[in-house]
Amino acid sequence: MKTRKYIINTMAIAAMSTLMMVSCRKEAPVLHNPNHLNCKSYTEQFQTIWEGVDQSYVFWERDTVNWDTRYDRCLPLFQAFDARGTANPVTLDEYKAAWENVLKGLVDHHFAAILWEPNRKTAIAVSPGHKAPYETDIAQEISILKRMPGISDLTENTVSGSKAPQSWSCLLPGKESGEKIAYFRFSGFAFDESSQSQAELAPLYAFFDPDTAGNVGDRALINRDDVKGIIIDVRGNRGGNFGNIAMYIASLLQKKLHIGYTRVKEGVGRLDYSAWLPTILTPPKRPIKQEKNIVLLVDANSVSCSEITAVLIKCIPNGKVVGERTFGGTGPLWPNTNLHDIFYNGCFGDTNLFNFYTNEGRTYSNPDYAYYVYTSTFEFVDLNYESFEGKGVIPDIVVPYNAQELKAGTDKQLERALEYLRNGN
Repeated sequence: MKTRKYIINTMAIAAMSTLMMVSCRKEAPVLHNPNHLNCKSYTEQFQTIWEGVDQSYVFWERDTVNWDTRYDRCLPLFQAFDARGTANPVTLDEYKAAWENVLKGLVDHHFAAILWEPNRKTAIAVSPGHKAPYETDIAQEISILKRMPGISDLTENTVSGSKAPQSWSCLLPGKESGEKIAYFRFSGFAFDESSQSQAELAPLYAFFDPDTAGNVGDRALINRDDVKGIIIDVRGNRGGNFGNIAMYIASLLQKKLHIGYTRVKEGVGRLDYSAWLPTILTPPKRPIKQEKNIVLLVDANSVSCSEITAVLIKCIPNGKVVGERTFGGTGPLWPNTNLHDIFYNGCFGDTNLFNFYTNEGRTYSNPDYAYYVYTSTFEFVDLNYESFEGKGVIPDIVVPYNAQELKAGTDKQLERALEYLRNGN
């Protein structure tokens, strides 16, 4: 550990020296808190967001973007917008293209700038790490499982309309007659037992057992004697609450598990970081009765908490990750909190604009050039201090996504997971 800390400090000093040599722009003598909106022009909006990212962004030690050069090159774009006046108004396409020039290449794959253009009275979002999601029909996956021979004790969560379930579970045939493999699908990690119905929570109760307060009950699917393996499917899971991972996945553990480290930005300097703090999962007082082989199914649409789950499963001797490389957005964050006011860290801006953009039916009336910047609060690395930001987690067993086969009724990723649990390879 002492050697690792020395290496990190040496890297930080070297990176700081490099920044000082290549930067031609002096730091502003007066710091402006970007949570206090006062932008009256395109130029002020650009300068305020540039400074907010300069202070808050957690990946400066590893990001390759020259942020000072980006300022010098992009400032004239916004000054030109202001000079045009009402006779030649800026189009939304021009506005979005200018912001894409500012933000392109940032390694944070959670990053999104939501920008209010008051002349057009609308908001746009710019996400430099965005990738087009698969057109995966989860309902189709469910119908495939229903057609598989030998299914028993199918438990399924249904919701109103045509929406796919948030989560569901079932039992699949194991290697020997009478043996089962428990399958759990989590399309998100955002479960709230206080606000969801019993039907919506049925798969979670199948994972545990009703009224066990997070402990694994005797009736839980994962505790059944005939269940010899477990599949957790987080394909298409865009993330959610890390507390849900700690509650559900930790139940599969027999003892505490150290999976990596996190740190935060905690000062105005780009390389002002906290110490690396260990990320440890602790099982409940009553975890699963005995270790069972576990497979996590992932794809390129597995993001954030799903990817941290993949790192977690890789740390378990009886765990395997199957599928394809994940999205690459592994920095946990706290939206709608103003940590910037205390630590110069994470998300900043007008949370009302964030809520307006992410929730249908909301209205927004701020007349200024408002903004909200959604960016990682923490940097997460594995036990070897490897970051997966912008890269994703590579599965132990790689099986590419195939849309045509899936629509035709064949799920090669699921079949490979079953093969591993039945045969051990």
